[in-house]
Amino acid sequence: MGNDLISDEARDVRGDTGGKRGEALNARSRASVRFGWGRARFEADVDVTPTTMLAIGGMVGMILLAVVPIVQAGGRAARRRPW
Repeated sequence: MGNDLISDEARDVRGDTGGKRGEALNARSRASVRFGWGRARFEADVDVTPTTMLAIGGMVGMILLAVVPIVQAGGRAARRRPW
């Protein structure tokens, strides 16, 4: 069972994972950030796979595509309104 969108050649990619088949495609990335200002503190810790990054990119792209018609509709409504 695997992802049909990934070819067998891509699955054979050997990264710095010790040469195990397919592990380079599922390698996890980790990032964390911590900052504060005054008494406020913020801490975030993220652990993602390449598939997760693809999903996040898709969601961001859909949000950006959805914003354009909303802004255009607001501009048209503002131009029609007599002040």
